[in-house]
Amino acid sequence: MFERIVYEARLVWRLLLDTRVSMWHKLIVIAAVAYVLSPLDLIPDFMIGLGQLDDLGILLGSLRLFKSMIPTQIVQEHQEIIDGRVIEARKYKVNDRD
Repeated sequence: MFERIVYEARLVWRLLLDTRVSMWHKLIVIAAVAYVLSPLDLIPDFMIGLGQLDDLGILLGSLRLFKSMIPTQIVQEHQEIIDGRVIEARKYKVNDRD
C-alpha cells in the first residue's frame, strides 16, 4: 500500500513538471493542496476524523481528476519511466552516426 502511494506521488510530481501538461490542469493539484493547507474547511479539523477525511477526499479526488484529464500517452510514458521499462529520452543525446 505504501509503495503504491509513493508510486502515485512520483507520477503526479513528474506530470506536474512536464511542460506538455497544461497549467490549467496543474492548477487542480495546486488548488487541492491550498485547500488542505487552508484553515477554512467544509468540515472543521477539530472534528477528529471527519475533518481530516474531507481533506483526504478533496486531495485524492483532485489527483484522480488531474490524472484523468491528461492525455493517456503522456501518463503512460511517465509510468514506463518510473517502472524502469524505458530510459528517459530527454537525458540522452542521440548520435546520428550509429
